[in-house]
Amino acid sequence: METCKLPVQSSEHLFRLIRDLFSVYRCNSVAMELRERKPPTLKEKFSDHYKNRDFTVKKTQINTIGVAFFWGMWISIFIEGHILTFQLYGDNWIKTGVIFVLIWFSAWQSFINWFGTYLVDVSKVDAAVKEKHHPGILETPAGWYNCPNCQVDVPPRSFHCKYCNKCVLKRDHHCFFTNSCIGFYNERFFIIMCISLIWCNAFASFLQVTYLNQTIPLSLFGILNYFAPVAFFQMLFGNMTFFQFFLTLHLFFTVGCFFSAIFFTYYHLFLICYGMTSFESTKKMNIYSHDTVLDNLRSVFGALRWIPLQFIFPFRVDQIDDGVNWNIRKRVKGN
Repeated sequence: METCKLPVQSSEHLFRLIRDLFSVYRCNSVAMELRERKPPTLKEKFSDHYKNRDFTVKKTQINTIGVAFFWGMWISIFIEGHILTFQLYGDNWIKTGVIFVLIWFSAWQSFINWFGTYLVDVSKVDAAVKEKHHPGILETPAGWYNCPNCQVDVPPRSFHCKYCNKCVLKRDHHCFFTNSCIGFYNERFFIIMCISLIWCNAFASFLQVTYLNQTIPLSLFGILNYFAPVAFFQMLFGNMTFFQFFLTLHLFFTVGCFFSAIFFTYYHLFLICYGMTSFESTKKMNIYSHDTVLDNLRSVFGALRWIPLQFIFPFRVDQIDDGVNWNIRKRVKGN
């Protein structure tokens, strides 16, 4: 008995037919599903958007926000200082001239030391540092360690910064307002910048309060109008102009920056006098300090006689240390 065999062409044609029928059925199913599905509302679209959004602040964003805040405050205080001076003392040209000199001097100090902190990049540790102090040595020198990120040997007190992606000599901390690491060579610029910011924000706050006091007297209850939320509602009800509201809001930031600058100045001058960095302070490692406070100051600012001139214009100084070789203090029994 002979079996019936389909031709090859008939088998292929049947396969194509079945495949086409399946495709048509699938397309119809998808089309019916799309017709039955309701379009998402605007609320659902926003909800899905923010559910899938990553709100984690990136490393570069932190630096961008910090730098933008610094320059936003610098520009606003500089312009606002001229406007308020004309409003308050426009009739007295001598007083106006003196205040303008103080404004420009304060602005210059914070401006030039910000760039000094940002541009001084010689604190970076690379292979040339080891070659300079230990030429021809392949092993890691005593007291040094190998950075797994930079793949170079780094001296004591040097650490890797995850924001700058480099090792820094005598690294203290990363400053987000300058987008740079505070290390051996630019620490003095950072300290002088903080001191200048104390004066800048104190003077700006004085001008703001003096101007606002003309129309919003400082009293037991009147002082509440100097708080931004209260000032905002006062502006909505027509009891305060937009410029007055802006001054109260700006006053909040200037006062905050004033106390922040005092804290950073005091804290870092304290560390400098004791010959420590922020990391060493948290670990209670006071082993690199010089014998006297004056020598610790010279390690950062150079010769003490040049410190007042550095407030006028920052210049190169000869520090008594090189940022690489450090003498370890002998521990005294009982300390």
